[in-house]
Amino acid sequence: MNKTGNAGRVRVRTVDAEAKVADNDYVELDRVVEFKKGQKSEIINVQIIDDDEWEPDEDFFIKLYDPEAGDDLDNVLFGDDAVCRVTILDDDYPGQLMYEEKETIKAPATEESVLIVVKRINGSDGVVTVDYKTQEMPELGGVAALPGIHYVETSGTLIF
Repeated sequence: MNKTGNAGRVRVRTVDAEAKVADNDYVELDRVVEFKKGQKSEIINVQIIDDDEWEPDEDFFIKLYDPEAGDDLDNVLFGDDAVCRVTILDDDYPGQLMYEEKETIKAPATEESVLIVVKRINGSDGVVTVDYKTQEMPELGGVAALPGIHYVETSGTLIF
């Protein structure tokens, strides 16, 4: 029996947290469940909306209310079991970007260019971009290649 004496009836409602109905993370649920004599459980289905973009795992709540409380959403039933956290696990993995060559790439001075390959591994959902730019690195020791003398400065964006 709930706190107002409405035996067998409870309002079940979803409540936004990081996951939001407005962001198309899940479909809102707000209904009254009536338990018949001897019925001990009821299945509550909440539709999760899948997309193809990476995002962190997000939570929303399913809360139990007195069905006579109207729109007073602060009137959650008593007890720790009146609130259930649901975590939507992201299954869209954007992957990782890495250089194909993990060691130093050596380019003969007689060549006009050097090919540097960037790979996307461990997932490929969604669009991923990364900016790149050549630059002098004197802190690495040795003789530094100088822009405009030893190489042509370049920059841009890779889109996967």
